[in-house]
Amino acid sequence: MSRFSINLYDKGRCRIRHESAGAEIITDLPPEYGGHGRSFSSTDLVAAALGSCILTSIDSILEREGYDPKEIRITVKKLLSENPKMISAISLEIFYPLQLSDVLLKKLERATATCPVKRSLNDGIASSPAQPNWTTEETSFFQQKGENPNSVKLNLVINGKGTVWIDDIRLLKGQL
Repeated sequence: MSRFSINLYDKGRCRIRHESAGAEIITDLPPEYGGHGRSFSSTDLVAAALGSCILTSIDSILEREGYDPKEIRITVKKLLSENPKMISAISLEIFYPLQLSDVLLKKLERATATCPVKRSLNDGIASSPAQPNWTTEETSFFQQKGENPNSVKLNLVINGKGTVWIDDIRLLKGQL
């Protein structure tokens, strides 16, 4: 079990300390919510955690297949809704300058689906009125049999509270 200590040390700014590792993260409210936007917001960390989890879920697979996982890059975009204030969309783009086989892409697809952060968003962390239940709908990496993907949609739906879309995950080949 991980433990974190969190202290508010300035208006809208928190210091989060990982107790066993000693690492620290500073959060700051974005300007539109009264902060200065000098660091990640709490919702930024949720979106970034999803991208980081997906990337670390596929790195060992790529390495086993003889690819350098450091050549993969993920760009994450997060959108907030106003009423209620919540994450309304997370868009991930996965860039790879490699020629990956259909078989390997299927393995990577399975790994991204089992990322613990994605599973937590999908299944909910706690069963309380403050914690919504999440369900997922996924489209395949392939539009037609044998076709390489241009884009993928992963949609997270919050039951009764609106929709969070993880959509437009694009697998792009080219220079990073």
